[in-house]
Amino acid sequence: MAVVSFKYGPRQRLWDKNTYFGAYGYWASGSRGGVDTAQIDKITFPVDTLSVIAATLTANVGAYAGFANSTLAGAGYAAGGYAGAFLTRIDKLNFADEVKSTLSAVLSSGRYSMAGFANSGTAGYAATGNQSGTKVAVIDKLAFSNETRSTLSASISGARMYASGFANTGTAGYVIGGVTTGRQNDIQKILFSNDTVSTLAAVLGQVTQSPVGAANAGVAGYSIGGFSESPDRQLTVIDKLTFSTETKTTLTYQLTDGRNDGTAFAQAGKAAYATPGDPQRTYITKISFPTDTGSVVVQNFTGSVGTTGGFSNCAG
Repeated sequence: MAVVSFKYGPRQRLWDKNTYFGAYGYWASGSRGGVDTAQIDKITFPVDTLSVIAATLTANVGAYAGFANSTLAGAGYAAGGYAGAFLTRIDKLNFADEVKSTLSAVLSSGRYSMAGFANSGTAGYAATGNQSGTKVAVIDKLAFSNETRSTLSASISGARMYASGFANTGTAGYVIGGVTTGRQNDIQKILFSNDTVSTLAAVLGQVTQSPVGAANAGVAGYSIGGFSESPDRQLTVIDKLTFSTETKTTLTYQLTDGRNDGTAFAQAGKAAYATPGDPQRTYITKISFPTDTGSVVVQNFTGSVGTTGGFSNCAG
């Protein structure tokens, strides 16, 4: 993690953000051991130990958009999802005290299976999704300064669900794959300076629904696993989008088994972490930066984990 400067008058003190307020990732709600819960699991970086925090989400909700404001006074957000109904609710987990609250702001429509990502320090985004059985291309934006929601005039090319997202904080967010009339391999870019949308020349290696996305901010984003077709199969592949050139490569390392519908996030500069999703498993896959080598984290969940959402407090 890069050293972050904080100025105090004529003097300057340097802090390592990980040391100053900790570095953690959170997996929230979804299916645990075959039972839907509102539980929030926490992984502590870099020792990769797991614990369960006291706070829970408002309901046993799955397939929401997760994103984070990874600042000293930041928070993680769980937007929308499905809990017996299509939700507009946005839950907030304050990183400083790990207290959950629910915002007065809501999504523009109830939906699930969205792509979530954030321009940390500025805004979080919930893009596309299933709105009462209909695929949408809409992009909602939550301003972190006042926690108000707006809807962009721009939209994703092709109404879709089962897409994923990641972001290069300060520059752009990316929506990867998903299902329109069929599974897709395109990469959509949302430029943060003006919230415009474009389609990259680069594409994923497979047409893919329900991959999971994570990013090493300033360096690259990763599309992990997913579900492809011809024939239908769960993927072990990990694609990498280098931000400086917006070119795609495929890692030599592959997942230990095919999966989709999981969750991923990253500790910027260190590693990305991904849960299995479907099929449910107890383990976590770790992809270390900058070598892009993979491993299975030893500390397992206390039950097999399915369609959780998640976020981290360190700009990944």
